[in-house]
Amino acid sequence: MRLLLDANLSQKMLIVTNDEDFLHLSSTKGFPPKVILLRTGNQNRKYIEQLIITNKSQIESFIYSTEYGVLEII
Repeated sequence: MRLLLDANLSQKMLIVTNDEDFLHLSSTKGFPPKVILLRTGNQNRKYIEQLIITNKSQIESFIYSTEYGVLEII
């Protein structure tokens, strides 16, 4: 996980995960990287795709925000 975070810091990427460890790291280390935390439990790929499409405008606003490092999608 640390290697993934280091790579994201240098590339300014976005992490999409359902792993709460990234939430804890983001709250202690700050951002970048930004984290989208999916609070959906284990779902299939189609469900996750639709969830992202449905929340597209919220995700876009989050990406360009300088105030927030974590977006939780339920």
